[in-house]
Amino acid sequence: PLLHRYRDHLAIRDRKPITQRTALTAAVALLAALGEAPIAELSQRHLTSTLRKRPGHRASLHGFLSFLASQGGPSLTIAKLRQDPVAQEKRLRADIRRWRKRLENPRTATEARALLAVLIARIYGLPLQRVLALRCDEVEATHRCITLWPDDDALVLGQPLARAFLRWIAWSSTWRASEGPWVFPGRHRHQPLSETAIAYHLSEKGKDPLRER
Repeated sequence: PLLHRYRDHLAIRDRKPITQRTALTAAVALLAALGEAPIAELSQRHLTSTLRKRPGHRASLHGFLSFLASQGGPSLTIAKLRQDPVAQEKRLRADIRRWRKRLENPRTATEARALLAVLIARIYGLPLQRVLALRCDEVEATHRCITLWPDDDALVLGQPLARAFLRWIAWSSTWRASEGPWVFPGRHRHQPLSETAIAYHLSEKGKDPLRER
């Protein structure tokens, strides 16, 4: 009966047939680990055993566990996968190389802002939100040097990032404009660029050559 209700739940939510089959297959695999015992006895041990045997069910089981808890069943969680620090570092370096290459010929001013902000954050290990909150009066720019937060924890941008920042200043008509105080303004000049906007412009969806020409 639980699986029947879960099938109806998926259908009501307009899930595609292949998605429904995948979700039901994952749910069946988890319940099979329980055997003949009642649903109330389903535990993290059963979940761990299922994921060890069928790691491909991880994504599909998230939905079933949520449904199970909503039906009064046990509340189980899927632990986050541990990421290899070496692999993370390699991926970060690859991302930085890709973002630098895109910054050489950005399609729009907003894309340039997004790339600059995320590069500063990732290269110098800063919270992205702090970089996005950077104000124009917190930047000292000369023809060869860029210093951020000169009156606080001064950060001097290294090359080639400093040159890219200087190009951005030369290109951007909003730099030190009266509309707002932000180095990385959002769509509404009185607010800085958001992390959601950053994610959009770093994705393939944001790479529209006609956007904001």
